Amino acid sequence: TSAPSLIFVASSGRTGTKFFQELLGSAANVTCFHERHPLMSHRYVRAPRNDTWAERYAAKVGSIEAALGAPQWPATHAYCDTSNYFVKSWSDVALRHFADGHRDVV
Repeated sequence: TSAPSLIFVASSGRTGTKFFQELLGSAANVTCFHERHPLMSHRYVRAPRNDTWAERYAAKVGSIEAALGAPQWPATHAYCDTSNYFVKSWSDVALRHFADGHRDVV
């Protein structure tokens, strides 16, 4: 691929996503966050019911793009986000945006 790989960890709550973030983040070519801003809880859990797709897209995808643009990561580097809120609140926008054929999305 021509861009950093993206790893999104989907799980139910209280399953060790913070530990998994620390484990994945210890790899040399992985930068891993746990519930990266904007925190996908509280109002964001209700977002699929209350916010438009565009509002959810702007909130989360902008945060990920900012992280990817901060250091110019080589294609061999991976961005990782562990959150049990992934499926509940923003998987539709993240997967649609990043599954563009230019990067691996796992």
